[in-house]
Amino acid sequence: MAITIGTIMDHCRSAYNAVGDTFFPDSWFTSMIWRAETELAIQGWVIEDTFTTASVSGTRELAFPSNVLAIREIRYDNKKLTKVALADDPKTDAVEPTGDPYHYAIWDNTIILMPTPNVSADTIQVRAYVSPSQLSAATDPLNVPDEYQIQLSDYVLAQMAYKDQNLSLGNTYAQKWEQTVERAKQQRRKRQRGDRNMQVRDTYFGSDLSWPNNGVFDG
Repeated sequence: MAITIGTIMDHCRSAYNAVGDTFFPDSWFTSMIWRAETELAIQGWVIEDTFTTASVSGTRELAFPSNVLAIREIRYDNKKLTKVALADDPKTDAVEPTGDPYHYAIWDNTIILMPTPNVSADTIQVRAYVSPSQLSAATDPLNVPDEYQIQLSDYVLAQMAYKDQNLSLGNTYAQKWEQTVERAKQQRRKRQRGDRNMQVRDTYFGSDLSWPNNGVFDG
């Protein structure tokens, strides 16, 4: 069951015997929780989201949504695209193949569809790992998945102790938090391995795919 910012606040105040203590205002808790979620998102890609947009004929470049950290998969008209290296781009100064894309590359936070779409209004779906949105109300649900939510309190309690100049207690909670971050990192490595296409051995540094010299795509 998803919990809210207010739940984490209440838990941490109770655990630290700080109920009603104005030394730790709500705004401070909100900031600490956001920092913890951000660290988990960057280190472990734990927050997922799906974005959809419509194709535009003749346009092959799509900007990343502002909070995207990494792409999980892209689908064009519900067909999954294969990631390739920029070296496999079939577009040249003289030729720009068009049609339904079935490959894509990424450069400078831009998705490059290959070939260039020749139809408008087809659905492009991007599944991605994202950074957390900034939350403020006590009733706002947390961004991270359920399995990481209560662990956010370890980060917050560590910061409470450091703010209170209790370094020993702060280090104790910080060590527990680091264990959570390490678990997130391990899950990230599994996610990276799990989406590899077995016919494209290395979608980051090269590809087995080749393009025809005349720029014509075989079905």
